[in-house]
Formats: sequence, C-alpha cells, structure tokens
Amino acid sequence: PLGSNFTSDARIRYDKLSARWLMVIIDVPSGGTVANRVLLAVSNSSTITGGTTWTFSQFLGEAGLFLDYETLGLDVNAAYIGGNMFTLAGSFSNTNAYVINRANLMAGGAYTVYAFIGLLAAGVGPFTPQGVDNYDYSATEGYFIGVDNATFGTLMMRRISTPAGVPTMSGNISIAVSTTQFPRTVRSE
Repeated sequence: PLGSNFTSDARIRYDKLSARWLMVIIDVPSGGTVANRVLLAVSNSSTITGGTTWTFSQFLGEAGLFLDYETLGLDVNAAYIGGNMFTLAGSFSNTNAYVINRANLMAGGAYTVYAFIGLLAAGVGPFTPQGVDNYDYSATEGYFIGVDNATFGTLMMRRISTPAGVPTMSGNISIAVSTTQFPRTVRSE
C-alpha cells in the first residue's frame, strides 16, 4: 500500500472552441517511488464557480518510470503533454510526449492517448518538451519544443502530423538561438 499520494505541477488552459477549461496535474505516489499518472480535468462551462462540474480522467505516463515537469499545449486538434521521465530511484531517463484528440477530451468522452516514448536519441532531443499552444483555427499540425538536451544554443522541435486523427511525430528539427549556458551560481551573503 502507498504511504502517501499528493499532486504537483498543475497546468491549465482555456479552450475557446468548447468554452471549457482543461487542467493537467501529476500525482506523486509514495514520494515518487512508483510510476505515476497524469490526471486531467475538464470543466462543464467557461465560468468556474462552486457549482462547476468537472470530468476527470487519467493515464499512466510510462510503466516503471516517473513522469515529472509535465507541460501542456492546446490547439484546435489536440492536447499536447510533454514530460521528463525518471527512474523510480530518481535518475533522469528520457523525455516523452503524449497527444490526445482535443474534441474527444473536451467532450468528456472516451479518448486515446498517443504516446511518443524516448524523444532523446543518443542524448539529443527536446529536454522538458513543451506542448505548444496554437490559436490558429485552421492549424493542421501541432508541436513540441524544448532546449536541446545535448547542446547549448539550440532548441529542438518535433512536429505532430494528423494530431486530430492518428498522430505521427517528426524527428528533431533544430532551431539555432543565441548562445545559452548553464545558470550562473548565485552567491549567498
């Protein structure tokens, strides 16, 4: 039995098309020592009050790993959830991305979670992949983006084709940016 379970890292988006709110959060069972879930909640209206009804659902990030620092992006086609994956001992393992048909999710019905496991090939790829918000109602593809896990001065993007159907993911698309580096140490006084 689990000794404790709490939630962490909430992300919230308003869906203009359905006039509903979407929230994602992870659970942290037994302090991160067992695989965890991504929890989702969809409101029944655009205004959140004490009378708001929520439809709850969940999915397991990846068996045997702990999903942390989840992100959320939303567009006309899908919800895009990215995350960093850790072993149950707490070591970084890889990054994953998940795509869910927006219409099915926001309607509160059954939906399929399409998992793209292991975005870092030989250490190269998006670290903490961010699902991208896109407010273009004619969009036909979605995106994940993150800093490159292997090099400074590079963002890595992944394109999602047919996100409202059976999505597929591109390989890494490099985007050069100004030189980046690890954060500087702050001196304590």
